[in-house]
This record gives sequence, structure tokens and C-alpha cells, in this order.
Amino acid sequence: MMLGHGALDWGVVAVFVTVYLGMILGGLPRLKLDRSGVALLGAKPCRLYS
Repeated sequence: MMLGHGALDWGVVAVFVTVYLGMILGGLPRLKLDRSGVALLGAKPCRLYS
């Protein structure tokens, strides 16, 4: 169970899921990003969380 987790934990999960979906899809077409762009986009929030 994932009880007792804060907003920061859910933010990290959201970034993780977004990056992996972007990798699976080959990019995020709406943002015109390829896989490397998705990885960089995901690295920025993770850097801020740490």
C-alpha cells in the first residue's frame, strides 16, 4: 500500500511515468521532443527533487 506518501513522492512518480511513456512512444509529439529530449526533460525535475 502507498499510504502516507507526500506530494513530493507522487511528483517523482509522475515524472518517472511520463519519461517512460515518452521512451516507449519514441518521444512526446505534442511537445516535439525525441527520446533524448524526453530524458533531459525528466532529468530536470528529478534534479530539483534531490
